[in-house]
Amino acid sequence: MSAVAIRQPGWVVLAVQGGGNTGKTLLDMELVLANTVNGAFCRVGRHRTFGKDNTNLGDSYWAEAHAVMSPSGTRIVFASDWMNGTSVDTYVVELPSYTP
Repeated sequence: MSAVAIRQPGWVVLAVQGGGNTGKTLLDMELVLANTVNGAFCRVGRHRTFGKDNTNLGDSYWAEAHAVMSPSGTRIVFASDWMNGTSVDTYVVELPSYTP
């Protein structure tokens, strides 16, 4: 969970891993945005990472999503091994409130 969007107080992002990395149950491998003030929440997307269950990496800790929101609350960065891959890459989700 990350709550570092200092310009958007109350907003947090969660990276839900789920059980067994099957992606078959509610919220498996999902990125979720939530407001702790008014209770609003929404699904942002899927991170598609096996995390600690990765069988192709020597140190699978780095395959965990570790989602973090930007200080402006307009972008989310996360890591993914893209379904048990052999490398971990970094991805950015630009939220609808983002303006370049």
